[in-house]
Order: sequence, then structure tokens, then C-alpha cells
Amino acid sequence: MSAAFEDEHILVIVNLSRFPQAVELDLAEYAGWYPEEMFGKNRFPAIKAQPYVFTAGSHSYFWFLLHQEESHSTMSASSKTPELEVRNGWGDILKGRLLDRLEKEILPSYLARQRWFVPKGKISGVTVLDVLDKAKRKLDFQFLLLEVKHTSGLQDIYFLPVALYSIERLDAMMKECPEAVIAVIRGKTAGVLMDGCHAEGVRRELFSCVLNKRSLRALKGTFEGSLAGKYLSRNNKNMLAGSRATLVRVNRHNTALSLDDKHYLTLFRMCDFGTNPNAEVVSFLSRRTMFNNFAPLVGLLEYRSNGESIILGMAQEFVASTGNAWTYTLGALKGYFEMVLLKKNKLQAHIREVLPFPLERRIGEVPDWFAKLIGGGFRGAVERMGVCTARMHRALAEEISDPAFMPEPFTLLFQRSMRQSLQNRAKRVFMALKRRVKHVPPPARARLEGVIKMEKSVLEAYSQVSREKLNLYKTRIHGDYNLTQLLCTGQDFTVIGFGGRPSRTQSERRLKQSPIRDVAGLIRSFHYAAYTALRNYAHLFPHGAEEEGFSPWADVWYKLIVEIFLKSYLDEVESRPVLAPRQELKLMAKVMILDEAMGELDRETELNSDNIAIPILAIEHVINGG
Repeated sequence: MSAAFEDEHILVIVNLSRFPQAVELDLAEYAGWYPEEMFGKNRFPAIKAQPYVFTAGSHSYFWFLLHQEESHSTMSASSKTPELEVRNGWGDILKGRLLDRLEKEILPSYLARQRWFVPKGKISGVTVLDVLDKAKRKLDFQFLLLEVKHTSGLQDIYFLPVALYSIERLDAMMKECPEAVIAVIRGKTAGVLMDGCHAEGVRRELFSCVLNKRSLRALKGTFEGSLAGKYLSRNNKNMLAGSRATLVRVNRHNTALSLDDKHYLTLFRMCDFGTNPNAEVVSFLSRRTMFNNFAPLVGLLEYRSNGESIILGMAQEFVASTGNAWTYTLGALKGYFEMVLLKKNKLQAHIREVLPFPLERRIGEVPDWFAKLIGGGFRGAVERMGVCTARMHRALAEEISDPAFMPEPFTLLFQRSMRQSLQNRAKRVFMALKRRVKHVPPPARARLEGVIKMEKSVLEAYSQVSREKLNLYKTRIHGDYNLTQLLCTGQDFTVIGFGGRPSRTQSERRLKQSPIRDVAGLIRSFHYAAYTALRNYAHLFPHGAEEEGFSPWADVWYKLIVEIFLKSYLDEVESRPVLAPRQELKLMAKVMILDEAMGELDRETELNSDNIAIPILAIEHVINGG
């Protein structure tokens, strides 16, 4: 039964049977809308032109509110900057009805638009957990600690420093950084409430907290700065004098600030009580190892309350770079494709030399003709990536006294658990692929259907990890390793982002794993780079890359670059066989690459992306040995 009153549309489903029932409903008139369960506020999949399938348990019922998805352009056109009327100071917005409106209306809308926000369903509520105590002094900024609840039932904590700018700046800010504007304050203290990371005064306050070890009292706890290592014994009082604090970049999940290119501060927008894995690993590398390919720890910004703490930010020494390895690699690929275009006829016979993936044959030297195509500079860079990765893994495997970092041997119990986890994840992905395949465009649909038929082969590949005891160790690893996590510093690379994948909990990101997981992550990144470049530089080919048969050359590049990387990595870890004994590299690398590719395919099909073919190729490589 469905009913509508004014702008409200309600769908009610009741199962009067004592048996579970499945029903297909023709909701085509609501295509593009989505059902929201009225009591739990959980969002269900969007309605399409095809019949919508519901499964109801015996004597059960559903009440849904139907919501229409607004396009981005519609939202932009209809949205207006919220306004808050205050009688006294702008601190009034954190009291009474204004705070209620801020939590229920303004902040949910603002957060959902931010690049650093991690959606886990629709936002069902925002609560301001704590703020700075302004009773003893006037402030033109605030630190907000927010609890965000999602319709999925999950909840997260976010850190949002805010500032009040002059109302005269509103028009300029709406042009320069509209995403930073939260609301307009009207009344006795008029101004623009904005993300404090876009205000230099707030950026300086954040650095001052860390470098001067300041403690700012909040209503329920304190915001505190602390120093680490050599900075503990330094006098940092004058470090901020005459310096300039700038916004470097807004990434997914965090924001980076710089202080005169001497220090940078990473703010963890989504945070949690307990040990932050990024800060933990950087602190460990700074104190306990000889690894130099990272930015040493300067200090931390924390929130403390009732004996617990949240890491809100991490200050590190600034590392000058010319960009990340992803951008550098795409530039190198442009030169590679230009060379192939010039010499295609002479090189055609060489494609057959590079048929099997490196893991299917002995890892050795690459052919001379390929070395000339990529140039010595890029080959040397890939070799340094291998060495850098190996040294990182060696550093994370050297600890013998700290339980959080001490290497642990694989056990059959751990291997069985790993197999079960891999297989369960794969089954969930295959179920999702079967639902989505009909919506994938025809060119990719046939290949996706081919992958779906490989389900048994994929599950069988995962079963190999528990057939016999593997002579491997699990250690702390990077956890989100790809070309964007390597900064080019001229003659070497610096690793960043040790926190693991932000979509996972802090406890999950602190779990020990095989270092080969990181190796697989970088291998997958090389694969994406090859095909991204092929698409980006399609204009180089008169009739298109596909029509002129240049796709195999992307595959050639990928396979041989992986050879170069793997050889340099293995040569460097040779003295630490616990990391990657060669006889067991093949099995674990294939499993990890397959798992990474399955996750990629899940994301690409969910987004209906043009990149669907890339993880499909990887899955075919592993299963068919191509």
C-alpha cells in the first residue's frame, strides 16, 4: 500500500502469512527515489524502472518514506547558505535552539558536502560532544568535536575547527572556497562561520598548540599539544613568530597544513578514542628504526577526557617534493606511449615475449628493448620504489620487544582465518556483481559475466593459503600502499599515510598482516596507472588507442615494470627472509593481488565506472595465469 500527502510519500508492506514472502513491486513511477525505513532511518537501495524486490519475514511489516534523489545541479541551484540570528556573541550558536538547528540541519548538510567526510549511509544525526571553554577569554575560533550517526547504525567522531570571518568577506569566500562556508551569522556579531582550516589565525593556533605544548580547556575535556623526539628538548616559543601557516591540501579523510615549509600538520577529520595507527607507526619509525624514507614526528594534537584520548592531528617535519609517484608515473607513461607510437612496427614481435605475468615465471632482468623504451631515469625510479618499500618493511619487522610491532609467524589457525575472511569477502562481492551486471554497459558486461563465472576458481585460489603451513610472518604494514602514498623528493621517495584504509576501524588498521599486502597494493597501482594513461593520452593515437591495438602495450608496460619493482624489492629484503621468502612469494602475492582486484571491481561496478575493465584484467591474469 502506498499513499501521498503533500510532499510526503509513504510505502507500507505487510506480510500476513506465517511464512517468509518475497514480492516484486512495480514502483517505476518512483524511479530515482529511495525508500527510507521510518523507524530505524535506514536507507534502502534506489528504486529503478525494474520491479523492486522486497523480502518480508513471517507476520512482519515495513513502513517506508520515499525520498527523491536531488541531482547535484538541482541542489546547488536551490541551496542557500544557512543563516543564524544571534543576540549576543557568536557563541550563542552553541546554545539552545541555535545549537539544536546547528546539529539537526546545518552541520549534517555541511558535512555531507566535504571531501574528507566518509559517508556510511545517510546522516541521521550530529551531536556536538565538546567545545572550547570560552568563559575566561574571548575567541574568534572554536574547536568542535562532533559525533555523527549514520542510518547504517554506525557512528563516527569528527574534528571541526571553525572560525568567524568578517561578513564583508562572504562574497569573496563563496567564490574562493564555497565548501568552507558553514553559515552566515546575523545580529550583534555578524560574520561568516567557516571551516577554520581556511583561516590563517586558526591554522596558527593549531600549530601553536603542538609546538608550544599548549593545553586549551574544553567544557568536558582538554585539547592538548605534545612534542616528540628531539623537539622535546627544544625551545619552540619563537617558532611561530613571523611564520606563515598555509592550507596545503584537503584530502579524503584529512587536511594538511604547512608552517613555512618547515613543519606540516595532518588533521585527522574522522578520529576515534584509542591508538591512532598513523601516529603510532610514525612515532615508532621515528624512535626505533634507521628507516629514513618518511617524515619524522614533531608532535601530536590530542583531545583528552576522563583518562581517554583522541589523536586529532600529527605534526611532522616538512619534506620538499615535486609531487607524488602517481603523477610522476603518468608522465613517464606519456613518454612511453609516444616511443611505442614511433617504433610500433619494429617492436610488434616483442609483445609475444611478455605473455605471462611475472609471478608465473622467474623474476629477472627485463629485455633491453623495453629498458630503452622507458628510459633509465624511470627504471631507476621504479627500482628505488622497490628498495624504499623493502626498507619500510624491514624497519617494521625489526622490533623484538614491543608487542604492537613484534613480528609473529603464520599459524595454520591464522591461515584458516585468512582463507575464511578472503572467501567471505569474495562471496559478498560476487553477490553484488550478480545484482549489478545488468546495469553495466554492454562492452564491459560480457567480461563481467565472465568474471562471475570464475567464482569457484577465485574461492579455490583463496583456499590455497591454508593447505599447508606457510613460512611467513605477519608484521605491521602500511596498509593503504599505492603510488599516491609515495612523494618524489628528487633522488628518492618519501612514504606518507601510514594509517591504513580509513574506511576500516582503528583496531582493524592496527592488525598485523603479511607485508606482501603492501606489495600487492603497489602492483595494482601500477596497473591502474597503465590504463589511466592509455585513456588520458588517447589523443596521441590518430584513430584511438583501442582501434590501433595499443592496449597490449599498456599490459606490456605493467608486467615488465612489476618485474623491475619486484626484483629490487626482493633483493633488498633478502637479508630478512621472514618478510618474503621467494618460494612463498608467488602464492601470497597472487592471493593478495586477487583480493585487491576483487575489492576494486566491487567499487568500480558500484560506481558504474569506466575503469571496470582494469580489475577484470587483473582477476583474469591471476586465475588464468595470463
